[in-house]
Amino acid sequence: MKKFLIASFVLLSSILPAGVVFLDLNSNSVRDAGEPGIPSVAVSNGRETVLTGSDGTFSFVSGGYWIAVTTPDKHLPTTPIWADKGAAPEFGFKPDPRSSDGAVFIHGSDIQFNVAKKSERFRHTVQKIAAAAKKHRTDMVICAGDLTPDGRLDDMQVIRDEFKAAGLDFYPVFGGHDAQKHRDLANYRKVFGPLWYSWNFRGVHFCAFVSESFLTPVEFKEQYAWLKRDIALTPADMPLVLVTHAPGQASRTIADALCGREPELILRGHYHHWNVRRTGKTSIVCSAPWREGDSGAQTNRIRVISRSAGMWKSSIEFVHPFKETIPSAGKAQVILSGDWLSVAGNSANRRISSAAFGRLVPVWHFRAGGYQDGFGSPVISDGKVFVPVSDSGVSPANAGIAAVDAKSGKLVWKAQTCDDVCATPVICGKIIAVSTVSGDIFAFDKNTGKLIWKAPARSDYGSVNSQTLGRYGWRVTVSHLSSGNGAIFQQSNFFIRAVSVADGKTLWQLHTDSGYSPASGVLFDSGKLFVSTPRQFLILDPASGKRLKVIDKKKLPVLPTSTDRGVAIPSAGNNAVYFAGASAIRKFSPDGNQLWAAKLSNVRYAVSPATEANGKVFAAFNNCAAAFDASSGKLLWSFSTPHPPRQSAKSTASPIVFDSNVIFATDSGKVILCNSDSGSVLQQINLNVPIKATPATTGNLLCIYSSAGTLHGFVLK
Repeated sequence: MKKFLIASFVLLSSILPAGVVFLDLNSNSVRDAGEPGIPSVAVSNGRETVLTGSDGTFSFVSGGYWIAVTTPDKHLPTTPIWADKGAAPEFGFKPDPRSSDGAVFIHGSDIQFNVAKKSERFRHTVQKIAAAAKKHRTDMVICAGDLTPDGRLDDMQVIRDEFKAAGLDFYPVFGGHDAQKHRDLANYRKVFGPLWYSWNFRGVHFCAFVSESFLTPVEFKEQYAWLKRDIALTPADMPLVLVTHAPGQASRTIADALCGREPELILRGHYHHWNVRRTGKTSIVCSAPWREGDSGAQTNRIRVISRSAGMWKSSIEFVHPFKETIPSAGKAQVILSGDWLSVAGNSANRRISSAAFGRLVPVWHFRAGGYQDGFGSPVISDGKVFVPVSDSGVSPANAGIAAVDAKSGKLVWKAQTCDDVCATPVICGKIIAVSTVSGDIFAFDKNTGKLIWKAPARSDYGSVNSQTLGRYGWRVTVSHLSSGNGAIFQQSNFFIRAVSVADGKTLWQLHTDSGYSPASGVLFDSGKLFVSTPRQFLILDPASGKRLKVIDKKKLPVLPTSTDRGVAIPSAGNNAVYFAGASAIRKFSPDGNQLWAAKLSNVRYAVSPATEANGKVFAAFNNCAAAFDASSGKLLWSFSTPHPPRQSAKSTASPIVFDSNVIFATDSGKVILCNSDSGSVLQQINLNVPIKATPATTGNLLCIYSSAGTLHGFVLK
């Protein structure tokens, strides 16, 4: 430490001051007579980091990229904290009157819509953020990258100006979408300034930097040299928070720069999914995206994070608040018949026969936890309903799986996994297996909740593009598990693996080389595995993972597409396989021949598996429900799914068929019962919160899991 300080500061006395850091006593953003300088404050030009002298002045030995000052602890800025490299800035600060309250701030990322053309809508969102900030007594807002879709200057200016007008201290970090064509970062730097910088806030040190490969090799080395110096100047007992868009892409470099320090939080973006993952003492927090309309996610919300008495907590504030409607429970006999082992599989898993079917009557509800962000659906076995549980906190102690009595809705047992569980579990004999967002698979005794085995995710996560994933590198896994032939199958980003039901040992792993697919899953049917990725359909040998057939989506006859992101699990029915993708349904024979393809206009995504029953194929898209003839693919009927203003219109749950009726559940909170022949609506139930999970059923019981963390039990009466 002493050698470093001598090397960095020995020449300061011989160089004229380049700027000053001062105490702004009257908070007018100007240095007036008598306002003293602040000593020992770190200032960087991107290449050097120096400390201010006793009079608050600083200078640099060499040129740099910009001039950025690290906010001294227990102070708030009264001027911008950065300036152009050629300036002689005066950085002003005032004492923070709430410095003893503990750090409180708002975190999000991936704004990424064209705000310049939709500035009124964006202004409304910022006003909601400002209201949440006032409620929680903070002005600090952190956005972990992808502020814009394509690095446009006017978009960035709108973002900067709206947060400033709302009186919020806005701390951005660069994400890949913030670059112009040819990877040009000039617009971002012009509006938001430094690509790497730090600040202190109520006893916590924050470091913001670029983790993606948008820097030149020289800039990359300079950034991490700066990070190492910055952390060396930070007191060892001061909590450390890193802010970057995609830490997995530079995980090992980050770890080297930390020099043994362990951050308490890493605030990230990139994955359009809200979740928390723990590694050692570090919580990696993703709060993305901050925008409306994102492929099944309920995105109109804000994460508020606070630290008090050495503990981190977080809560969710909704930009467009809603309150869940809990229907009053009626009296009706619950009849159980058979199991619902997985949402992934043959359409027979999503269709039942009911001798006395009329309307849905609520009989019980169970609160599993807080807001559930994922497509994780209930499964049913031996009179118990099992639901995956996420936790909105930065230390997800509530995350895991809960078992509920199917007749009464009362808790039987609950098991913890430490990381969020956002995917549908699968039941295999006496065990129930769940996949966490980190890709770890846990197997519990389905009767007692006792842990049987754990299959950790592979260390490199099937990474591509020469990414060096280490401790802080991970890829969110929300895809449903499936099983067959004594194995459990998991699709996680770029790879598929099979683990043994008996002990969790890996049987095989396959890198798909076909793009990022976090929300899909593997279908086991007809003795084969069927997989949908962004660019391919795959048919695999379940025993070895060997590719039996690779189908290039671009070369498919009828409706060729390269935009199908493969987010829906393939489904099967009557010796056929159905792939639901970007506005299209495709029917294949089990050996991989396309039999027909049907497309709807003005529809972007199908997230859930299609359901085949009674000679029809039912599908839920991002804004409508539809039925197709199973033989020809002809559209029989469709209707738009209702949604309130500014709310999502998506339908991400798979349709459920009851005799001649079909049920659709939507992100707007509607449960819609239709006649399967005509599409006419027979009954609607409004829970007023998103329903992303596919309902599960047995006998006359229908179980619906809402995003508010409530499991609803309905009887068909």
